[in-house]
Amino acid sequence: MLGYPSALAPVGNSAVGVTFRSERYQKRLQDTVFSIFDTVGLNEGKDGKVAAVQAIQNLYRLLRGLDRVNLLGYVMQGSRFTPETIKNYEVFYEIMCEKKVPVLAIFTHLENEENMDAWWGRNEVIFERAKMKFDGVVCITATEGKQGIFREEYEESIAKLEGAVLQGYHREGWTPEYGSKVSWFQHVLSSMAKKLNSTFKARIRSESDNIYMALMRVGDFKEKEAREVAKGIRKQTEGEIADAEFEAERLRRRTRGMNNM
Repeated sequence: MLGYPSALAPVGNSAVGVTFRSERYQKRLQDTVFSIFDTVGLNEGKDGKVAAVQAIQNLYRLLRGLDRVNLLGYVMQGSRFTPETIKNYEVFYEIMCEKKVPVLAIFTHLENEENMDAWWGRNEVIFERAKMKFDGVVCITATEGKQGIFREEYEESIAKLEGAVLQGYHREGWTPEYGSKVSWFQHVLSSMAKKLNSTFKARIRSESDNIYMALMRVGDFKEKEAREVAKGIRKQTEGEIADAEFEAERLRRRTRGMNNM
């Protein structure tokens, strides 16, 4: 809708999820040229399809290429709200960008609504309960439909989306403050392990060698550097997991003590 070529990154519709990847496009809006990264979310289906190694490799490739982030556009199907909807919000907005980048919610598949914008008014409370906050919201259709039945709604959606991007993006942009992209990468992966499910946490904790191999395959690491980073990820992740488990146990004991009073 923002002028992408027809071949976009594939999005799986199965229950097992798809691996993280991204495609880059450029689009001029008025006098500004935007670099747009179309990404697939970090979904964890029932079989844990997102392997730690591949997720690390592809996430790192994206992070290494970003000089700054001006806006996050979170595309969601209007009729579909799942646990992965929240997980991806946490990973990209809270962890990757530390809540310092404006986020635009883009709800699609609303062509059958009598008033697409009214959809948000009826469903906003769902996202409030999930503690998902947005700086802007657009309700659109991403298709003209068969024989152009939704062409008017589609053209309206393009105008709304372009306007929301121009109004919502942060002109100065945001860059991580971790000193280097390697240390930012360590921070992101360690934080992700706490946000995602226990299967993913266990996988990162036990696969230091796989992290090392993934870093080597990206091509930007020397062997020694890759081993040090992999070791750091594992050590920091285990420490954060242990801290979280300790805090959870402390709260459980405190709750039991209050119940026994």
